[in-house]
Amino acid sequence: MNLYEFFNHKSYDVNNTAILSNPEFNRAQFSVELYPNPATSIVHFQTRKTIGDTSVKIYDILGKDQIHAIMNGDQMDLNISELSSGVYFVTFQNKNATSTIKMIVE
Repeated sequence: MNLYEFFNHKSYDVNNTAILSNPEFNRAQFSVELYPNPATSIVHFQTRKTIGDTSVKIYDILGKDQIHAIMNGDQMDLNISELSSGVYFVTFQNKNATSTIKMIVE
């Protein structure tokens, strides 16, 4: 085997792309407003339309689950007074979609 044969190889470029979409449930319908942000004791969540039973989980910056609740309808108030000051991530998840928002607690 000479040096040319050792480095003479074929390369392949494979590019598979798929776009998945559900026309009945798009991201705009699942957008969630969180206020006030920064928050101190109570935080209010509101969606543009009723999205059914939705799991609401608040994680600290290390990813530890701090609060878990269920949102039934298009709005919810949640007591966060037990949380220490800092940055948190609020994840909303139902059978159709997931959305995460950054929340600051003072």
